[in-house]
Amino acid sequence: MRLSELKFVVFDVETTGLEPESGDRIVEIAALKSKGEKVVDRFHSLINPKVPVSAGAFAVNGITLDMLKSAPRPSEIIPKFVDFIKRDALFAYNANFDAAFLAQELKLLGENLPQELIIIDILAMARSLVTNLFSYKLESVAKHLGYAQVQKHRALEDVKMSFFILQKLFAILKTRGRDDFLQIKNLYGISLQNI
Repeated sequence: MRLSELKFVVFDVETTGLEPESGDRIVEIAALKSKGEKVVDRFHSLINPKVPVSAGAFAVNGITLDMLKSAPRPSEIIPKFVDFIKRDALFAYNANFDAAFLAQELKLLGENLPQELIIIDILAMARSLVTNLFSYKLESVAKHLGYAQVQKHRALEDVKMSFFILQKLFAILKTRGRDDFLQIKNLYGISLQNI
């Protein structure tokens, strides 16, 4: 399938910390669903996991317990998100991080990541296609590629930035004659067995 025909979802999570296996949880999730270059749907929600946000996470995302008080529980949002993605390919910047948290939330609900799910790492794509950058942080790559906004470290804003980067990377791939999604999956897909 050509990239211009691909239906896919770009997603991002904000969390209480860095380690899902140590009890850190998702506090915000966002996604843009796209067909080629056109966004056709979006998903966004804060989530109240009833777990404190670490000082380190708060310093990055600014999400407070007060903001989460009236937010829905993971059992309400995570199944809706899985339904939202359907069978579309997932893209995320530093995909192993986001996928590990999603997998952990599903596990806590007695579910698993769908076996047929394909997750592509935009960071791996950027490192491969945009060489010699001093930093491959999301904001650094976005700025290098012409994105004007400052990163806010909130899920929806980071998804918009990731989507912008992905479109630029798709354009680079097309100029190199690599317009086939199977190639992209083989080069930049992550292994769900490691999550």
